[in-house]
Amino acid sequence: MKKRPHPLFKYPGSFVWLLPLAVAIFLFFRSGEVDTLRWYLIVSPLVALTLINLFSTVWFGITTLTLLFLYSSIGSSGAPISFAIWEPTAWVNIREMRGLEMTEFEWFHWWPFKWLISILCLNMAIVTIRKIKFTMLTVGVWSIHTGVIVTVLGCLVYFSQKTEGDVLVSRRVVEIQAQGEEPVSMVVTPSNSVTSGDTTYSISSINPSWELMSGDDSGTIAYAVTISVQGPEKSFMRQLIADYPQYTEDIVQSNDPKQPMARAKKVLGRALVDESLKMSLQYDEQNIFYVTQSGAMYLRELAEDGTPITPWIERPIKNLPRYNDYISTHDDVWETKGYPYATPLDPLAIAVSPTNQNDPIDDDIIVSGYLRYAYMDQKMKGGGDALFPVAWVTLRKGDEAQQAAELFAFDPASSTADTSLMAFRWVSNDAALEELENGIMPSLEAEIDGTSYQLQIVPGEEFVKIGDTEYEYKINSVQNNLKIAGRVVSLAIIVLQRGEQTWERWVFDNPAMTRDVVEDAQHTETTVQLLDENITTVYRSGDVPITIVGGLEDGSYRLLTSIRGDKSTNDPLVFGVSVPLTGGITLTLDRVEPNAFTETRPIVVPKIQQDPSMSNMYSMVRVTVPTKEGGISTWLPYHHYAFESTKEAARRFRHNPTTLQLPNNKTIEIMFSRERAALPRSVILERFEVDSHLGGFTGSSSSILNWRSIIRFLDGSDTPIAVSVNDPQSYGEYWFFQSQWDPPDGASQGLNYTVLGVGNRHGVLQMLLGCCLTVSGMIWAFYVKPMIKRKRQQAVYAGVST
Repeated sequence: MKKRPHPLFKYPGSFVWLLPLAVAIFLFFRSGEVDTLRWYLIVSPLVALTLINLFSTVWFGITTLTLLFLYSSIGSSGAPISFAIWEPTAWVNIREMRGLEMTEFEWFHWWPFKWLISILCLNMAIVTIRKIKFTMLTVGVWSIHTGVIVTVLGCLVYFSQKTEGDVLVSRRVVEIQAQGEEPVSMVVTPSNSVTSGDTTYSISSINPSWELMSGDDSGTIAYAVTISVQGPEKSFMRQLIADYPQYTEDIVQSNDPKQPMARAKKVLGRALVDESLKMSLQYDEQNIFYVTQSGAMYLRELAEDGTPITPWIERPIKNLPRYNDYISTHDDVWETKGYPYATPLDPLAIAVSPTNQNDPIDDDIIVSGYLRYAYMDQKMKGGGDALFPVAWVTLRKGDEAQQAAELFAFDPASSTADTSLMAFRWVSNDAALEELENGIMPSLEAEIDGTSYQLQIVPGEEFVKIGDTEYEYKINSVQNNLKIAGRVVSLAIIVLQRGEQTWERWVFDNPAMTRDVVEDAQHTETTVQLLDENITTVYRSGDVPITIVGGLEDGSYRLLTSIRGDKSTNDPLVFGVSVPLTGGITLTLDRVEPNAFTETRPIVVPKIQQDPSMSNMYSMVRVTVPTKEGGISTWLPYHHYAFESTKEAARRFRHNPTTLQLPNNKTIEIMFSRERAALPRSVILERFEVDSHLGGFTGSSSSILNWRSIIRFLDGSDTPIAVSVNDPQSYGEYWFFQSQWDPPDGASQGLNYTVLGVGNRHGVLQMLLGCCLTVSGMIWAFYVKPMIKRKRQQAVYAGVST
């Protein structure tokens, strides 16, 4: 009888226990400790045998697969918290919870997933080597298992080296060189402008579909940009056409009223007004891209005139949250009305260190807060040092409607209420209050033969006699605080009667404007024709009809109003107590801050109102810049791109860096954005190609079927590359695809920039090879193997029958 081998030597894979034995022998010869060698000689075979037997069991593989399934399900869909799993609210995304804050990419690149995959591969390898003998019938299984392991190794390479991001490339840049001035430039985007010397250059119009009408290029569609030149001595417009500098010409004012603007060649006899002024359209070269799901801080020092001394200096922010809010105190944010800020206090302490010797700050900048979805807003607070009274009131009409108003005593233009109807006054004594009360009612005065008469302002149909004179009047209407030709005026429209003669007079609060409405009367700005100059009238509109008065010696507040009748009223105001006005409308004084000041904080948008598709576009971080006095803290809104200035900023993207004045008289700018990475070569955007629906391109994005960005890399080659949404192109180690673009809308015809997605794909070929091996193994196992077995069975049956 043949002796069976020991399990430790049964299969080639069983010799794995020799590895710890070799380590023990190595340590023995190095240290000379006999106990170490003896311990390894005893333990190593036992550990190896246990692990080999464990990894060889079917249940171990099933358990590993189950754990992988649960892990993948949690990372993709979350975990259910109720039995109504068909409802979106029944799922909670565990990887987005505090303490994890992982994207899906990071979740499947985390060490638990790697360990599970490694254990599964090790289990498959040991089971295959120990229990599946390599034969013609088991080629399929070996191929499947090998394919899975190769695919996993390819995924490991893919995720460990994966980089994704995007780069914005404008279609053209305007370069301007004025005589005796430094050259300046700006990207072509609507309303962009730049100043050189005492002249301002601004983009007045962009036409991406300009048709050339002359020469051999007639009928060609080109990209045309019109620049407005505004100088102290001359103003004109210059039209530039991309790739056709020979057609550059100026447009000037003409003396023809039917055509106020004309080509300079027709007016001046030459194409350019100032031939020493050089303008051209150049490509926008971009050599960096911004990494997705990253965070970075950008700093630079400013000179005394506000110009940057250096370009942006980048500081990467590691371990920045993405999905939850982190604040140190609730005073860091404004509460959203109706949605109290319920996030627990959980401050951050991320130290962001300098990485460049030109960094204007030598010490670490601390990130102490993060908001996923918020926007900055200004609100008034009390407790300031200077007197600046502000009142908050609420107008109500039963249960139907209510309106809150904010009233500024010293800055009425900032009030949210109509300043012609409601105002807040601050007085120093009772005498000033009395003066306000006397002046709140409107008055109408008539002077006849040197005698003045006060007329009651009560609209009616009957004429009222003026004193003992032969004149009578009636009030048609009173209109206060009308905006006419940029001026605010008030008037009383009255009808005068003398004997059988009747006429209408408009009595303005400005006597120079008072006039009689008579057919064929000739009125000018300085001369007003009155039908009867023996009677003159003066109208005083009075103060605002609803006036809240504060600053009194007793600290009380009063309501002066003229809307309750023909007399003014003076009522005390108590906080929270409604006071009737007219027509069922009441006024409530909610709050008054005598020493108010403006404070800017973020308003956190409730999750129910957040747009998930916006990702972190509305996020912001709170940073503390160290100083000798302790530090300066501020909120930094997120910028998708760290443009150097507004001249380089594209439409639809924010550029609003925060300026900080440090105690050492150093002024810096700071911005929150994403990390940068280098492209293999600079890239430019040559043009767009647009495929439209049936009927052609109408200028609206709804008529566009597909678009392609025609780009080119500056590597010495003139070969353009067409990139579209479903047709990515490779260059170097990166693939480029269409991510965003500049669609036409009501403010622009669009097609001024493209956003290219950038990403690498290392390990894809290994994954493809693994998939091919797996599929080949399945074909062998489920098609070839049954054929081989059937032929062998037929051969056996044939041998038996013979």
